[in-house]
Amino acid sequence: MGGIVEVFKHGPITYPVGAAITGGQFVMPGSGGTAGKVIPATADTLTALGLALTDAAPEPSVPTASSLAIDIHIPRGDVAVAHHGVFRIKAVGAIAFGAYVSVATGGLVKTLAAAGATYDEDEVNFNTRGVVGICVEPLGIADTARGKIRLKLS
Repeated sequence: MGGIVEVFKHGPITYPVGAAITGGQFVMPGSGGTAGKVIPATADTLTALGLALTDAAPEPSVPTASSLAIDIHIPRGDVAVAHHGVFRIKAVGAIAFGAYVSVATGGLVKTLAAAGATYDEDEVNFNTRGVVGICVEPLGIADTARGKIRLKLS
């Protein structure tokens, strides 16, 4: 009898990075030269994988003999990405308590844009509108402030 072993059950998933990432940014799959790696998510992406938990940068190139400076800090070449949980994320624009959010510029969050009159809250519409979470901060989140967002990516 065949079987299968679960690869992942709890916690974040780690991915190699294709561009500099700041902890607290949403990330998405890269393409072209960054295929197979994650990069900061662009506004309104439909492919957000989750929230980067730490800073990370692509693997550094091998230093040459002509290097004049030595950097003792080498950023990680991979990043843990959370797809569920509640995190204090920076808002772009005010976000009301209970509002659904999508990715904003810089991999942050913004209130999900209003939809047409035919919109209903079924799973298909959410997936095609880029919902990444819901604001669970009781007084909402002011523009540029951090507040609690429950991720809805799992």
